[in-house]
Amino acid sequence: KCVTFHSQSNMLVVGFSNGEFRLYELPHFTLIQQLSMGQNPVNTVCINNTGEWLAFGSSKLGQLLVYEWQSESYILKQQGHFDATNCLTYSPDGSRVVTASEDGKIKVWDVVSGFCLATFDEHTSSVTQVQFAKRGQVLFSASLDGTVRAWDLIRYRNFRVFTGVDRIQFNSLAVDPSGEVVCAGSMDSFDSLSGHEGPVSCLAFSQENSVLASASWDKTIRIWSIFGRSQQVEPIEVSSDVLSLTIRPDGKQVAVSTLKGQITMFDIESGEQVGNIDCRRDILSGRNLEDRFTAKNSERSKFFTTINYSFDGLP
Repeated sequence: KCVTFHSQSNMLVVGFSNGEFRLYELPHFTLIQQLSMGQNPVNTVCINNTGEWLAFGSSKLGQLLVYEWQSESYILKQQGHFDATNCLTYSPDGSRVVTASEDGKIKVWDVVSGFCLATFDEHTSSVTQVQFAKRGQVLFSASLDGTVRAWDLIRYRNFRVFTGVDRIQFNSLAVDPSGEVVCAGSMDSFDSLSGHEGPVSCLAFSQENSVLASASWDKTIRIWSIFGRSQQVEPIEVSSDVLSLTIRPDGKQVAVSTLKGQITMFDIESGEQVGNIDCRRDILSGRNLEDRFTAKNSERSKFFTTINYSFDGLP
């Protein structure tokens, strides 16, 4: 698949479609080393000026390896997710981005260099949500494997695992501003703060007080007082399934994005609607080859999957 030659050391490096790479010494074509970086093709190879380090790239895996052939050790291993990315979040100081994937892995990336600082693979199923505690030293993750895990981002280790009474799949997560309370929403009927009649799709904590907002497939939003373990107002009815939910920084308003392309704002104290934005005509969506309708008439993708308030809470 690829080949390169280092003239100073007379070394030829060859990458193969089965994931192997080989080092030969010319002109006698003596095999020095033969190693493998996996089952997928080695698409590109490069040698540094001194001939000590070899860089290999595999496009299918999104993988980069830097190999020191004399000591037979890897200097750098970089790899993206095997599967679709479900969610991501910035650290509070903006220096790192954390991504979580269907492959069960969580990766911590440096924003400036683009390098992966750590990969966590303790989850045994799809990771559905990640969120930082306020100080940024602890990360929480929820997964379909039925666990919520707490990660130490100083020592890069999993120091706490939370599970429900029954084995349930978690698909949403929210962390109290203090970092002391963690809430997870499930796809099943289990719910410690009972009330929703369908799977919980979104959770969000207020930054000013211990108010939790939850949205569900039952087309309702519920506002909870965590320490009182009760609902603050009657369930708020919405017109269709909620895809994303956020609370204004002052904790007095909640906004949701729905499957029908609506962004609706509600007053938390009264439960009344205070605003609505119809986004359907402003979102362009594509058209599949076999569709019998035009893109203009398509309801597919004409909604926002993520929304958030600005820091000052203004539109």
